Amino acid sequence: MNRNDSSHGSEIIGDRQPPRSIRNDESSEQYLRNKLLILHQVGNELSLAGSLDELCRLAVVRGRQLLGYQRIGLWFRVAHSMVVTGSFGVDEQGQIRDERGKSLNVSAHSPMGQVLNHRKSLLIDMDCPLRNNTGEVVGRGIHVIAALWDGAKVVGCICMDNLLEPHRSLQANEGEILKLYASTVGHLVNRKRVEEELQKAKDVADAANRAKSFFLANMSHEIRTPMNAIMGFTDLVLRSGLTAEQRQYLEIVQARSKDLLVLISDILDLSMIEADRLELKPVQFSIAQTLNDIVGMFSLDTAKKGLRLSMDISREFPEVIYGDQQRLRQVLVNLVGNAVKFTEQGEIIIKVERDGSYPGSDDCFPLHFRVQDNGIGIPADRQKVIFESFIRDNNLIPKYGGTGLGLAIAKRLVEIMGGNIWCESKVGKGSTFHFTVRFLRQRVAGTFQDNAIRAAAPVRRRQLRVLIVEDDAGSQLLAQLLLEELGHQMATATTGKEALRKLSENDFDLVLMDVHIPEMDGLEITKQIRNQASPVRNHAVPIIAMTASAMKIDEEACIQAGMNNYISKPMLPHELVAAIDKVIP
Repeated sequence: MNRNDSSHGSEIIGDRQPPRSIRNDESSEQYLRNKLLILHQVGNELSLAGSLDELCRLAVVRGRQLLGYQRIGLWFRVAHSMVVTGSFGVDEQGQIRDERGKSLNVSAHSPMGQVLNHRKSLLIDMDCPLRNNTGEVVGRGIHVIAALWDGAKVVGCICMDNLLEPHRSLQANEGEILKLYASTVGHLVNRKRVEEELQKAKDVADAANRAKSFFLANMSHEIRTPMNAIMGFTDLVLRSGLTAEQRQYLEIVQARSKDLLVLISDILDLSMIEADRLELKPVQFSIAQTLNDIVGMFSLDTAKKGLRLSMDISREFPEVIYGDQQRLRQVLVNLVGNAVKFTEQGEIIIKVERDGSYPGSDDCFPLHFRVQDNGIGIPADRQKVIFESFIRDNNLIPKYGGTGLGLAIAKRLVEIMGGNIWCESKVGKGSTFHFTVRFLRQRVAGTFQDNAIRAAAPVRRRQLRVLIVEDDAGSQLLAQLLLEELGHQMATATTGKEALRKLSENDFDLVLMDVHIPEMDGLEITKQIRNQASPVRNHAVPIIAMTASAMKIDEEACIQAGMNNYISKPMLPHELVAAIDKVIP
Protein backbone atom coordinates (compact mmCIF):
# COMPACT_ATOMS: atom_id res chain seq x y z
CA MET A 1 0.00 0.00 0.00
CA ASN A 2 1.25 3.49 -0.77
CA ARG A 3 2.41 5.25 2.36
CA ASN A 4 -0.23 7.93 1.80
CA ASP A 5 -3.00 5.36 1.86
CA SER A 6 -2.83 4.92 5.61
CA SER A 7 -3.84 8.53 6.15
CA HIS A 8 -6.07 9.12 3.16
CA GLY A 9 -7.31 5.55 2.74
CA SER A 10 -10.02 4.13 0.54
CA GLU A 11 -13.74 4.68 0.58
CA ILE A 12 -16.59 2.68 -0.86
CA ILE A 13 -19.77 4.68 -1.16
CA GLY A 14 -23.23 3.47 -2.11
CA ASP A 15 -24.43 -0.02 -1.23
CA ARG A 16 -21.68 -1.69 0.84
CA GLN A 17 -23.34 -5.04 1.67
CA PRO A 18 -20.87 -7.85 0.84
CA PRO A 19 -23.50 -10.50 0.00
CA ARG A 20 -24.83 -8.33 -2.81
CA SER A 21 -21.80 -6.60 -4.28
CA ILE A 22 -18.51 -7.90 -2.81
CA ARG A 23 -17.31 -11.47 -3.18
CA ASN A 24 -15.56 -12.66 -0.01
CA ASP A 25 -14.83 -16.31 -0.67
CA GLU A 26 -11.99 -18.69 0.20
CA SER A 27 -10.06 -17.86 -2.98
CA SER A 28 -9.44 -14.18 -2.10
CA GLU A 29 -5.86 -14.81 -0.98
CA GLN A 30 -5.15 -16.78 -4.16
CA TYR A 31 -6.77 -13.96 -6.15
CA LEU A 32 -4.42 -11.45 -4.52
CA ARG A 33 -1.31 -13.57 -5.14
CA ASN A 34 -2.20 -14.09 -8.79
CA LYS A 35 -2.93 -10.42 -9.37
CA LEU A 36 0.29 -9.34 -7.67
CA LEU A 37 2.29 -11.65 -9.93
CA ILE A 38 0.56 -10.26 -13.01
CA LEU A 39 1.02 -6.70 -11.70
CA HIS A 40 4.77 -7.29 -11.42
CA GLN A 41 4.93 -8.51 -15.03
CA VAL A 42 2.79 -5.63 -16.27
CA GLY A 43 4.96 -3.11 -14.40
CA ASN A 44 8.07 -4.47 -16.11
CA GLU A 45 6.36 -4.22 -19.50
CA LEU A 46 5.18 -0.66 -18.89
CA SER A 47 8.69 0.40 -17.82
CA LEU A 48 9.98 -0.52 -21.29
CA ALA A 49 7.58 1.82 -23.11
CA GLY A 50 9.45 4.06 -25.53
CA SER A 51 7.41 7.21 -24.99
CA LEU A 52 4.84 8.71 -22.63
CA ASP A 53 2.04 8.20 -25.16
CA GLU A 54 3.03 4.56 -25.63
CA LEU A 55 3.12 4.09 -21.86
CA CYS A 56 -0.36 5.58 -21.38
CA ARG A 57 -1.93 3.52 -24.17
CA LEU A 58 -0.29 0.37 -22.80
CA ALA A 59 -1.45 1.22 -19.27
CA VAL A 60 -5.06 1.27 -20.52
CA VAL A 61 -4.67 -2.00 -22.45
CA ARG A 62 -2.96 -3.87 -19.60
CA GLY A 63 -5.24 -2.27 -16.99
CA ARG A 64 -8.29 -3.76 -18.72
CA GLN A 65 -6.68 -7.20 -18.59
CA LEU A 66 -5.44 -6.94 -15.00
CA LEU A 67 -8.34 -5.16 -13.34
CA GLY A 68 -11.26 -6.53 -15.30
CA TYR A 69 -12.79 -3.14 -16.17
CA GLN A 70 -13.18 -2.59 -19.90
CA ARG A 71 -13.87 1.14 -19.55
CA ILE A 72 -10.67 2.79 -18.31
CA GLY A 73 -9.36 6.31 -18.77
CA LEU A 74 -6.26 8.22 -17.65
CA TRP A 75 -6.39 11.87 -16.55
CA PHE A 76 -3.39 13.99 -15.64
CA ARG A 77 -3.28 16.99 -13.38
CA VAL A 78 -2.01 20.28 -14.85
CA ALA A 79 0.66 21.45 -12.36
CA HIS A 80 -1.08 21.98 -8.99
CA SER A 81 -4.36 23.21 -10.44
CA MET A 82 -7.77 21.51 -10.45
CA VAL A 83 -7.58 21.09 -14.21
CA VAL A 84 -6.97 17.65 -15.70
CA THR A 85 -6.16 16.71 -19.26
CA GLY A 86 -7.12 13.49 -20.96
CA SER A 87 -4.83 10.78 -22.27
CA PHE A 88 -6.18 7.49 -23.57
CA GLY A 89 -9.53 5.98 -22.64
CA VAL A 90 -12.20 3.48 -23.69
CA ASP A 91 -15.59 4.48 -25.04
CA GLU A 92 -18.97 2.79 -24.52
CA GLN A 93 -18.26 0.48 -27.48
CA GLY A 94 -15.07 -0.78 -25.87
CA GLN A 95 -12.74 1.02 -28.34
CA ILE A 96 -9.59 2.76 -27.13
CA ARG A 97 -9.80 6.48 -27.86
CA ASP A 98 -7.13 9.18 -27.95
CA GLU A 99 -8.49 11.87 -25.63
CA ARG A 100 -5.34 13.97 -25.28
CA GLY A 101 -7.21 17.04 -26.50
CA LYS A 102 -9.74 16.97 -23.65
CA SER A 103 -9.51 18.96 -20.43
CA LEU A 104 -11.78 19.25 -17.39
CA ASN A 105 -12.17 21.74 -14.54
CA VAL A 106 -12.60 19.59 -11.47
CA SER A 107 -14.54 20.66 -8.38
CA ALA A 108 -12.55 20.22 -5.18
CA HIS A 109 -15.55 18.52 -3.54
CA SER A 110 -16.20 16.05 -6.36
CA PRO A 111 -14.90 12.47 -6.08
CA MET A 112 -12.09 13.22 -8.55
CA GLY A 113 -11.31 16.45 -6.68
CA GLN A 114 -10.96 14.55 -3.40
CA VAL A 115 -8.51 12.16 -5.02
CA LEU A 116 -6.47 14.97 -6.63
CA ASN A 117 -6.36 16.84 -3.31
CA HIS A 118 -4.84 13.81 -1.53
CA ARG A 119 -7.91 13.23 0.64
CA LYS A 120 -8.54 9.78 -0.84
CA SER A 121 -6.31 7.33 -2.66
CA LEU A 122 -9.22 5.30 -3.94
CA LEU A 123 -12.93 6.01 -4.28
CA ILE A 124 -15.40 3.31 -5.32
CA ASP A 125 -19.03 4.34 -5.92
CA MET A 126 -21.17 1.20 -6.06
CA ASP A 127 -24.24 2.97 -7.48
CA CYS A 128 -22.99 5.77 -9.69
CA PRO A 129 -24.63 7.25 -12.82
CA LEU A 130 -22.53 5.99 -15.74
CA ARG A 131 -22.16 8.29 -18.74
CA ASN A 132 -21.08 7.79 -22.31
CA ASN A 133 -18.42 9.91 -24.04
CA THR A 134 -20.93 12.66 -24.83
CA GLY A 135 -21.89 12.99 -21.14
CA GLU A 136 -25.30 11.28 -21.43
CA VAL A 137 -26.28 9.00 -18.54
CA VAL A 138 -26.67 5.48 -19.94
CA GLY A 139 -26.89 3.43 -16.77
CA ARG A 140 -25.83 2.97 -13.16
CA GLY A 141 -23.08 0.83 -11.70
CA ILE A 142 -19.59 0.71 -10.17
CA HIS A 143 -17.34 3.73 -10.71
CA VAL A 144 -13.71 3.69 -9.50
CA ILE A 145 -11.25 6.60 -9.18
CA ALA A 146 -7.70 5.73 -8.14
CA ALA A 147 -4.91 8.24 -7.52
CA LEU A 148 -1.83 8.11 -9.74
CA TRP A 149 0.78 8.60 -7.06
CA ASP A 150 4.40 9.49 -7.58
CA GLY A 151 6.05 9.62 -4.20
CA ALA A 152 4.29 12.30 -2.13
CA LYS A 153 2.15 13.85 -4.86
CA VAL A 154 -0.82 12.90 -7.01
CA VAL A 155 -0.04 13.43 -10.71
CA GLY A 156 -3.46 12.34 -11.96
CA CYS A 157 -6.01 9.60 -11.66
CA ILE A 158 -7.25 6.47 -13.36
CA CYS A 159 -11.02 6.10 -13.76
CA MET A 160 -12.96 2.87 -14.38
CA ASP A 161 -16.55 1.70 -14.48
CA ASN A 162 -18.50 -1.49 -15.22
CA LEU A 163 -20.73 -0.06 -17.96
CA LEU A 164 -19.60 -2.83 -20.31
CA GLU A 165 -19.78 -5.51 -17.54
CA PRO A 166 -23.08 -4.72 -15.74
CA HIS A 167 -22.97 -7.97 -13.69
CA ARG A 168 -19.42 -7.38 -12.42
CA SER A 169 -18.90 -7.32 -8.64
CA LEU A 170 -15.92 -6.55 -6.39
CA GLN A 171 -13.37 -9.01 -5.04
CA ALA A 172 -12.48 -8.52 -1.36
CA ASN A 173 -8.83 -7.55 -2.07
CA GLU A 174 -9.52 -5.74 -5.30
CA GLY A 175 -8.95 -2.29 -3.76
CA GLU A 176 -5.35 -3.15 -2.92
CA ILE A 177 -4.68 -4.19 -6.53
CA LEU A 178 -6.35 -1.04 -7.84
CA LYS A 179 -4.20 1.21 -5.66
CA LEU A 180 -0.99 -0.67 -6.43
CA TYR A 181 -1.65 -0.52 -10.17
CA ALA A 182 -2.46 3.19 -10.02
CA SER A 183 0.69 3.85 -7.98
CA THR A 184 2.80 1.89 -10.46
CA VAL A 185 1.36 3.76 -13.43
CA GLY A 186 1.75 7.13 -11.65
CA HIS A 187 5.41 6.48 -10.86
CA LEU A 188 6.21 5.32 -14.40
CA VAL A 189 4.32 8.21 -15.99
CA ASN A 190 6.20 10.76 -13.93
CA ARG A 191 9.53 9.07 -14.64
CA LYS A 192 8.78 9.03 -18.37
CA ARG A 193 7.78 12.70 -18.22
CA VAL A 194 11.11 13.55 -16.57
CA GLU A 195 12.99 11.48 -19.17
CA GLU A 196 11.20 13.22 -22.03
CA GLU A 197 11.73 16.65 -20.48
CA LEU A 198 15.44 15.87 -20.09
CA GLN A 199 15.58 14.66 -23.68
CA LYS A 200 13.86 17.83 -24.87
CA ALA A 201 16.33 19.92 -22.87
CA LYS A 202 19.19 17.91 -24.37
CA ASP A 203 17.75 18.36 -27.87
CA VAL A 204 17.51 22.11 -27.29
CA ALA A 205 21.09 22.21 -26.00
CA ASP A 206 22.31 20.09 -28.92
CA ALA A 207 20.49 22.38 -31.35
CA ALA A 208 22.10 25.39 -29.71
CA ASN A 209 25.50 23.73 -29.94
CA ARG A 210 24.92 22.89 -33.60
CA ALA A 211 23.84 26.47 -34.28
CA LYS A 212 26.91 27.77 -32.46
CA SER A 213 29.20 25.40 -34.34
CA PHE A 214 27.56 26.35 -37.64
CA PHE A 215 27.95 30.03 -36.85
CA LEU A 216 31.59 29.63 -35.80
CA ALA A 217 32.36 27.54 -38.87
CA ASN A 218 30.80 30.17 -41.14
CA MET A 219 32.59 33.01 -39.36
CA SER A 220 35.84 31.09 -39.54
CA HIS A 221 35.33 30.64 -43.28
CA GLU A 222 34.53 34.30 -43.81
CA ILE A 223 37.58 35.42 -41.78
CA ARG A 224 40.01 32.87 -43.20
CA THR A 225 39.32 33.84 -46.82
CA PRO A 226 40.65 37.43 -46.49
CA MET A 227 43.32 36.18 -44.07
CA ASN A 228 44.57 33.90 -46.82
CA ALA A 229 45.32 36.92 -49.01
CA ILE A 230 46.72 39.04 -46.16
CA MET A 231 49.13 36.38 -44.90
CA GLY A 232 50.00 35.00 -48.32
CA PHE A 233 50.85 38.31 -49.96
CA THR A 234 52.67 39.52 -46.84
CA ASP A 235 54.87 36.44 -47.04
CA LEU A 236 55.51 37.03 -50.77
CA VAL A 237 56.43 40.68 -50.24
CA LEU A 238 58.76 39.80 -47.34
CA ARG A 239 60.68 37.60 -49.77
CA SER A 240 61.24 40.56 -52.11
CA GLY A 241 63.66 43.48 -51.83
CA LEU A 242 62.54 45.76 -49.00
CA THR A 243 63.99 48.54 -46.92
CA ALA A 244 64.58 47.79 -43.26
CA GLU A 245 61.63 49.96 -42.29
CA GLN A 246 59.29 48.26 -44.76
CA ARG A 247 60.39 44.84 -43.56
CA GLN A 248 59.76 45.83 -39.94
CA TYR A 249 56.21 46.98 -40.73
CA LEU A 250 55.37 43.85 -42.71
CA GLU A 251 56.80 41.56 -40.04
CA ILE A 252 54.41 43.21 -37.57
CA VAL A 253 51.52 42.57 -39.97
CA GLN A 254 52.64 38.95 -40.35
CA ALA A 255 52.97 38.42 -36.58
CA ARG A 256 49.55 39.92 -35.81
CA SER A 257 47.98 37.89 -38.60
CA LYS A 258 49.32 34.74 -37.01
CA ASP A 259 47.93 35.86 -33.65
CA LEU A 260 44.51 36.33 -35.22
CA LEU A 261 44.71 32.91 -36.87
CA VAL A 262 45.57 31.28 -33.54
CA LEU A 263 42.57 32.99 -31.93
CA ILE A 264 40.24 31.74 -34.67
CA SER A 265 41.60 28.21 -34.33
CA ASP A 266 41.28 28.32 -30.52
CA ILE A 267 37.62 29.34 -30.70
CA LEU A 268 36.89 26.54 -33.18
CA ASP A 269 38.75 23.99 -31.04
CA LEU A 270 36.88 25.04 -27.90
CA SER A 271 33.57 24.79 -29.74
CA MET A 272 34.37 21.29 -31.01
CA ILE A 273 35.54 20.14 -27.56
CA GLU A 274 32.39 21.46 -25.87
CA ALA A 275 30.25 19.74 -28.50
CA ASP A 276 32.24 16.50 -27.95
CA ARG A 277 33.17 16.47 -31.64
CA LEU A 278 36.95 16.65 -31.40
CA GLU A 279 38.57 13.38 -32.41
CA LEU A 280 42.20 12.36 -32.02
CA LYS A 281 44.30 11.46 -35.08
CA PRO A 282 47.05 9.13 -33.89
CA VAL A 283 50.19 8.75 -36.00
CA GLN A 284 53.62 7.26 -35.48
CA PHE A 285 56.12 10.01 -34.65
CA SER A 286 59.28 10.94 -32.78
CA ILE A 287 59.02 12.88 -29.52
CA ALA A 288 62.60 14.13 -29.93
CA GLN A 289 61.88 15.50 -33.39
CA THR A 290 58.65 17.12 -32.19
CA LEU A 291 60.45 18.91 -29.35
CA ASN A 292 63.26 19.95 -31.67
CA ASP A 293 60.71 21.53 -34.00
CA ILE A 294 59.12 23.45 -31.12
CA VAL A 295 62.50 24.69 -29.89
CA GLY A 296 63.25 25.85 -33.43
CA MET A 297 59.86 27.55 -33.71
CA PHE A 298 60.58 29.74 -30.67
CA SER A 299 64.27 30.29 -31.37
CA LEU A 300 63.74 33.79 -32.81
CA ASP A 301 61.52 34.91 -29.92
CA THR A 302 63.88 33.55 -27.26
CA ALA A 303 66.92 35.08 -29.00
CA LYS A 304 65.29 38.51 -28.97
CA LYS A 305 64.73 38.29 -25.20
CA GLY A 306 68.07 36.64 -24.45
CA LEU A 307 66.43 33.47 -23.10
CA ARG A 308 67.75 29.93 -23.28
CA LEU A 309 65.27 27.29 -24.48
CA SER A 310 66.32 23.66 -24.14
CA MET A 311 64.85 20.18 -23.88
CA ASP A 312 65.62 17.20 -21.70
CA ILE A 313 64.40 13.75 -22.79
CA SER A 314 64.74 10.67 -20.58
CA ARG A 315 67.12 7.99 -21.90
CA GLU A 316 64.52 5.25 -21.44
CA PHE A 317 62.28 6.93 -23.95
CA PRO A 318 61.41 4.97 -27.12
CA GLU A 319 62.47 6.60 -30.35
CA VAL A 320 59.00 6.39 -31.82
CA ILE A 321 55.55 6.44 -30.20
CA TYR A 322 52.00 6.36 -31.49
CA GLY A 323 49.57 9.16 -30.62
CA ASP A 324 48.10 12.44 -31.76
CA GLN A 325 51.21 14.45 -32.59
CA GLN A 326 49.24 17.51 -33.70
CA ARG A 327 47.33 17.84 -30.40
CA LEU A 328 50.43 17.12 -28.30
CA ARG A 329 52.28 19.79 -30.25
CA GLN A 330 49.36 22.20 -29.71
CA VAL A 331 49.57 21.75 -25.92
CA LEU A 332 53.34 22.16 -25.87
CA VAL A 333 53.29 25.21 -28.13
CA ASN A 334 50.77 26.85 -25.82
CA LEU A 335 52.80 26.14 -22.67
CA VAL A 336 56.14 27.09 -24.20
CA GLY A 337 54.59 30.22 -25.75
CA ASN A 338 53.30 31.29 -22.34
CA ALA A 339 56.70 30.60 -20.78
CA VAL A 340 58.42 32.76 -23.38
CA LYS A 341 55.80 35.50 -22.98
CA PHE A 342 56.07 35.72 -19.18
CA THR A 343 59.82 35.20 -18.81
CA GLU A 344 62.19 38.17 -19.17
CA GLN A 345 65.47 36.45 -18.36
CA GLY A 346 66.81 33.02 -17.55
CA GLU A 347 65.96 29.63 -19.00
CA ILE A 348 62.99 27.63 -20.23
CA ILE A 349 63.31 23.84 -20.15
CA ILE A 350 61.01 21.25 -21.75
CA LYS A 351 61.40 17.93 -19.92
CA VAL A 352 59.77 14.62 -20.78
CA GLU A 353 60.03 11.30 -19.00
CA ARG A 354 58.03 8.19 -18.28
CA ASP A 355 55.05 8.88 -15.99
CA GLY A 356 55.90 6.84 -12.90
CA SER A 357 52.42 7.25 -11.41
CA TYR A 358 50.96 5.02 -14.12
CA PRO A 359 52.25 1.44 -14.49
CA GLY A 360 51.98 1.30 -18.27
CA SER A 361 52.26 -1.93 -20.26
CA ASP A 362 54.00 -3.45 -23.25
CA ASP A 363 51.73 -1.40 -25.52
CA CYS A 364 51.08 1.76 -23.49
CA PHE A 365 53.78 4.29 -22.64
CA PRO A 366 52.65 7.00 -20.17
CA LEU A 367 54.44 10.33 -20.59
CA HIS A 368 55.08 13.17 -18.14
CA PHE A 369 55.95 16.57 -19.62
CA ARG A 370 57.26 19.62 -17.75
CA VAL A 371 57.62 23.14 -19.09
CA GLN A 372 59.71 25.06 -16.57
CA ASP A 373 60.51 28.80 -16.65
CA ASN A 374 61.99 31.60 -14.51
CA GLY A 375 59.13 33.98 -15.22
CA ILE A 376 56.86 36.17 -13.15
CA GLY A 377 55.06 33.23 -11.48
CA ILE A 378 51.39 32.71 -10.64
CA PRO A 379 49.74 33.40 -7.26
CA ALA A 380 48.55 30.26 -5.43
CA ASP A 381 44.89 31.31 -5.56
CA ARG A 382 44.98 31.49 -9.37
CA GLN A 383 46.78 28.26 -10.15
CA LYS A 384 43.56 26.29 -10.63
CA VAL A 385 41.31 28.89 -12.24
CA ILE A 386 43.83 29.61 -15.02
CA PHE A 387 42.65 26.42 -16.74
CA GLU A 388 39.10 27.76 -17.08
CA SER A 389 37.89 29.42 -20.28
CA PHE A 390 38.38 33.18 -20.66
CA ILE A 391 40.13 33.53 -17.30
CA ARG A 392 42.70 36.35 -17.48
CA ASP A 393 44.54 38.52 -14.99
CA ASN A 394 43.41 42.08 -15.71
CA ASN A 395 46.67 43.42 -14.32
CA LEU A 396 48.66 41.52 -16.95
CA ILE A 397 46.47 42.18 -20.01
CA PRO A 398 47.91 45.62 -20.89
CA LYS A 399 51.44 44.19 -21.09
CA TYR A 400 50.95 40.58 -22.14
CA GLY A 401 47.51 40.41 -23.78
CA GLY A 402 45.85 37.02 -24.36
CA THR A 403 42.30 35.68 -24.61
CA GLY A 404 42.25 33.20 -21.73
CA LEU A 405 41.53 30.28 -24.08
CA GLY A 406 44.93 28.64 -24.51
CA LEU A 407 45.21 26.87 -21.16
CA ALA A 408 41.53 25.89 -21.16
CA ILE A 409 41.98 24.19 -24.52
CA ALA A 410 45.27 22.61 -23.40
CA LYS A 411 43.50 21.13 -20.35
CA ARG A 412 40.70 19.65 -22.47
CA LEU A 413 43.16 18.21 -25.00
CA VAL A 414 45.28 16.61 -22.27
CA GLU A 415 42.18 15.03 -20.73
CA ILE A 416 41.09 13.69 -24.12
CA MET A 417 44.55 12.12 -24.45
CA GLY A 418 44.04 10.33 -21.12
CA GLY A 419 46.07 12.60 -18.85
CA ASN A 420 46.01 15.50 -16.39
CA ILE A 421 47.53 18.98 -16.29
CA TRP A 422 48.55 21.11 -13.31
CA CYS A 423 50.81 23.96 -12.31
CA GLU A 424 53.43 24.61 -9.63
CA SER A 425 54.48 28.22 -9.26
CA LYS A 426 55.87 30.89 -6.95
CA VAL A 427 55.47 34.58 -7.62
CA GLY A 428 58.77 36.05 -8.80
CA LYS A 429 60.43 32.62 -9.02
CA GLY A 430 58.82 31.05 -12.06
CA SER A 431 56.37 28.29 -12.99
CA THR A 432 56.42 24.64 -13.94
CA PHE A 433 53.48 23.31 -15.92
CA HIS A 434 53.08 19.53 -15.77
CA PHE A 435 50.91 17.33 -17.92
CA THR A 436 50.62 13.61 -18.54
CA VAL A 437 49.35 11.71 -21.58
CA ARG A 438 49.13 8.06 -22.53
CA PHE A 439 50.44 7.07 -25.94
CA LEU A 440 51.19 3.70 -27.52
CA ARG A 441 54.51 2.36 -28.61
CA GLN A 442 54.59 0.26 -31.75
CA ARG A 443 57.04 -2.50 -32.39
CA VAL A 444 57.78 -3.83 -35.87
CA ALA A 445 59.82 -7.07 -36.02
CA GLY A 446 61.05 -6.46 -32.48
CA THR A 447 62.39 -2.95 -33.13
CA PHE A 448 60.95 0.52 -33.15
CA GLN A 449 60.30 1.82 -36.60
CA ASP A 450 60.14 5.53 -37.35
CA ASN A 451 58.10 6.31 -40.42
CA ALA A 452 57.61 9.90 -39.36
CA ILE A 453 61.24 11.00 -39.38
CA ARG A 454 62.91 8.62 -41.79
CA ALA A 455 65.27 10.65 -43.95
CA ALA A 456 63.71 11.24 -47.34
CA ALA A 457 65.58 11.53 -50.60
CA PRO A 458 65.53 14.98 -52.17
CA VAL A 459 62.31 15.48 -54.10
CA ARG A 460 62.68 16.20 -57.79
CA ARG A 461 59.57 18.11 -58.73
CA ARG A 462 58.43 17.98 -62.33
CA GLN A 463 56.51 20.80 -63.92
CA LEU A 464 52.78 20.33 -63.43
CA ARG A 465 49.77 21.69 -65.21
CA VAL A 466 47.41 22.81 -62.46
CA LEU A 467 43.78 23.94 -62.59
CA ILE A 468 42.91 26.42 -59.81
CA VAL A 469 39.18 26.41 -59.06
CA GLU A 470 38.68 29.50 -56.90
CA ASP A 471 36.18 32.37 -57.03
CA ASP A 472 37.99 34.71 -54.60
CA ALA A 473 40.31 36.90 -56.68
CA GLY A 474 42.89 37.35 -53.93
CA SER A 475 43.13 33.64 -53.12
CA GLN A 476 43.27 32.78 -56.82
CA LEU A 477 46.14 35.21 -57.49
CA LEU A 478 48.04 34.00 -54.42
CA ALA A 479 47.78 30.37 -55.57
CA GLN A 480 49.00 31.38 -59.03
CA LEU A 481 52.04 33.20 -57.63
CA LEU A 482 52.95 30.31 -55.32
CA LEU A 483 52.65 27.80 -58.15
CA GLU A 484 54.72 30.01 -60.44
CA GLU A 485 57.49 30.06 -57.82
CA LEU A 486 57.45 26.26 -57.91
CA GLY A 487 57.74 26.28 -61.70
CA HIS A 488 54.26 24.97 -62.52
CA GLN A 489 51.82 26.06 -65.22
CA MET A 490 48.25 26.83 -64.33
CA ALA A 491 44.78 27.67 -65.55
CA THR A 492 41.92 29.10 -63.51
CA ALA A 493 38.17 28.65 -63.17
CA THR A 494 35.80 30.68 -60.99
CA THR A 495 32.66 28.50 -61.25
CA GLY A 496 31.89 24.82 -61.18
CA LYS A 497 30.65 24.70 -64.77
CA GLU A 498 33.77 26.46 -66.01
CA ALA A 499 35.96 23.99 -64.10
CA LEU A 500 34.20 20.95 -65.60
CA ARG A 501 34.41 22.45 -69.09
CA LYS A 502 38.16 23.02 -68.81
CA LEU A 503 38.69 19.54 -67.39
CA SER A 504 36.77 18.15 -70.40
CA GLU A 505 38.85 20.11 -72.91
CA ASN A 506 42.35 19.82 -71.36
CA ASP A 507 44.59 17.44 -69.46
CA PHE A 508 45.67 18.55 -65.99
CA ASP A 509 48.07 16.96 -63.51
CA LEU A 510 46.45 18.52 -60.45
CA VAL A 511 43.34 20.43 -59.34
CA LEU A 512 43.34 22.94 -56.46
CA MET A 513 39.67 23.02 -55.51
CA ASP A 514 37.92 25.62 -53.38
CA VAL A 515 34.86 24.09 -51.73
CA HIS A 516 32.55 27.12 -51.63
CA ILE A 517 32.19 28.37 -55.19
CA PRO A 518 29.18 29.52 -57.26
CA GLU A 519 26.82 27.31 -59.27
CA MET A 520 28.22 24.00 -58.04
CA ASP A 521 30.31 23.53 -54.90
CA GLY A 522 33.67 21.80 -54.83
CA LEU A 523 32.25 18.57 -53.41
CA GLU A 524 29.77 18.22 -56.27
CA ILE A 525 32.45 19.10 -58.85
CA THR A 526 34.69 16.39 -57.41
CA LYS A 527 31.90 13.81 -57.63
CA GLN A 528 31.35 14.79 -61.27
CA ILE A 529 35.07 14.43 -61.98
CA ARG A 530 35.15 10.95 -60.41
CA ASN A 531 32.03 9.89 -62.31
CA GLN A 532 33.22 7.69 -65.18
CA ALA A 533 30.23 8.76 -67.28
CA SER A 534 31.19 12.45 -67.20
CA PRO A 535 33.08 14.01 -70.14
CA VAL A 536 36.11 14.85 -67.97
CA ARG A 537 39.34 13.59 -69.58
CA ASN A 538 41.10 12.35 -66.44
CA HIS A 539 38.75 10.95 -63.82
CA ALA A 540 41.68 10.11 -61.51
CA VAL A 541 43.28 13.58 -61.52
CA PRO A 542 44.58 14.40 -57.98
CA ILE A 543 42.40 17.00 -56.25
CA ILE A 544 43.48 19.07 -53.25
CA ALA A 545 40.78 20.90 -51.31
CA MET A 546 41.76 24.51 -50.74
CA THR A 547 39.15 25.92 -48.40
CA ALA A 548 38.56 28.33 -45.54
CA SER A 549 36.41 25.69 -43.77
CA ALA A 550 38.75 24.35 -41.11
CA MET A 551 36.70 21.85 -39.08
CA LYS A 552 37.33 18.10 -39.15
CA ILE A 553 33.87 17.44 -40.54
CA ASP A 554 34.75 19.61 -43.54
CA GLU A 555 37.94 17.66 -44.16
CA GLU A 556 36.03 14.36 -43.93
CA ALA A 557 33.42 15.63 -46.40
CA CYS A 558 36.17 16.50 -48.90
CA ILE A 559 37.80 13.07 -48.63
CA GLN A 560 34.45 11.28 -48.89
CA ALA A 561 33.63 13.25 -52.04
CA GLY A 562 36.78 11.89 -53.67
CA MET A 563 39.45 14.52 -53.00
CA ASN A 564 43.00 13.39 -52.27
CA ASN A 565 44.17 16.00 -49.78
CA TYR A 566 43.04 19.05 -47.85
CA ILE A 567 44.57 22.47 -47.07
CA SER A 568 42.81 25.00 -44.88
CA LYS A 569 43.25 28.69 -45.52
CA PRO A 570 45.32 30.73 -44.87
CA MET A 571 47.46 28.66 -47.23
CA LEU A 572 51.17 28.87 -46.43
CA PRO A 573 53.78 28.04 -49.10
CA HIS A 574 55.35 25.07 -47.30
CA GLU A 575 51.87 23.56 -46.68
CA LEU A 576 51.06 23.78 -50.37
CA VAL A 577 54.36 22.14 -51.30
CA ALA A 578 53.78 19.33 -48.77
CA ALA A 579 50.22 18.76 -49.99
CA ILE A 580 51.34 18.53 -53.64
CA ASP A 581 54.23 16.20 -52.80
CA LYS A 582 51.80 13.92 -50.99
CA VAL A 583 49.48 13.39 -53.98
CA ILE A 584 51.93 13.64 -56.91
CA PRO A 585 54.37 10.71 -57.02
